[in-house]
Amino acid sequence: MKMVLVYNAKRKARRTAFAEGRITRLYFLPYEGEHMFEIDDGRRRSSWPRSSDSTWFVVGWHARIEHTRDEQPEVLKIWIGEAA
Repeated sequence: MKMVLVYNAKRKARRTAFAEGRITRLYFLPYEGEHMFEIDDGRRRSSWPRSSDSTWFVVGWHARIEHTRDEQPEVLKIWIGEAA
């Protein structure tokens, strides 16, 4: 599956981790003013901010997120690919 880098914070971090799975939901948090997306990796679901062009975020497509390992993870990069 071909993945496209759709967001790059252009920030280096020492301790990073990856979350990967199918996009299951797109939603908006009105009080925070943030557009979010949820992924399901088959074991659990996690939510992430949509920090780039929202047209790439499609329910059913595959997403890979590189993030910091802090208590409040910060998104460093997001790749998106069409469902296989």
